[in-house]
Amino acid sequence: MKFSMTEKQLTGLEARIQQAGKGGEQDAARSWLKANPGLAEKWAPVGDSKGKSGAKGVMNN
Repeated sequence: MKFSMTEKQLTGLEARIQQAGKGGEQDAARSWLKANPGLAEKWAPVGDSKGKSGAKGVMNN
């Protein structure tokens, strides 16, 4: 599977991670995903009724 980001998305994510500092990278990425709804699902679609999972688990951690 392949995904892409716009320059604005990438620089926004990088800035959020840099601002968070050491140890805060994961929280920064989660925060960025919440501020950019739909992207995680677009990159890793949530599975079907057969129980396959996708990006939804990323947001629930």
